[in-house]
Amino acid sequence: MTISYKGFSANIWGNWDTDERNPYGSISPNRKAAKWNETDFTFSYSREVLKNLTLTAGVVYYALDSNNSLYDSFEVFGGVSYKFPWFDVGFQAFREVSNLPGWFLTWYVSKSITLPITVKVLADKPSLDLTASWSAELSNSKLAFPTKSGAYYRSMHAGMVSAGLNIPVHKHVTITPKVIYWYSLGGQSTYTIRTLSWDGQQNHILGGVSVSTKF
Repeated sequence: MTISYKGFSANIWGNWDTDERNPYGSISPNRKAAKWNETDFTFSYSREVLKNLTLTAGVVYYALDSNNSLYDSFEVFGGVSYKFPWFDVGFQAFREVSNLPGWFLTWYVSKSITLPITVKVLADKPSLDLTASWSAELSNSKLAFPTKSGAYYRSMHAGMVSAGLNIPVHKHVTITPKVIYWYSLGGQSTYTIRTLSWDGQQNHILGGVSVSTKF
């Protein structure tokens, strides 16, 4: 859930696993039971400093279940985005400042397309959001990201492509079904993501639905 007002934003993200099967859990691994195992709090501020150029800064606190991590996590981050006539681009840098220090870098390209169709029961025309992003991890902790050689994990990490269909069911409410594909970027990332992933895979397909309201 995210609440935004005049550039300020507060977000709460939670993960309720309906059938947790963590093979690395410190307490009853592979317990195969429902579990709320992570809650993240993000606070940020964004401002358009020049036309179409926006800067963002914020913090993220990750409250993690002790079975999945011995430590909670705290990050500070900053980013920049720019709206071109054809698409949007952005870059963000996250710095872990608590237990497992390191940098996480991500950049993206996105495009929103208003579909040339009109549906009488909808408040407006639907639109299609397309996004592609890539990330890199520069870790200063050998505990957080294992590597074959035992060296620090400093590598291109994961890529993501997503598509979301915005359906304006009311002038204030939009429902967005979406599909997301995550994949490793090769090299060290394939081994590391496979090792950390609960299912032993480096690529994943996800689906979901979000609901947003604007006043």
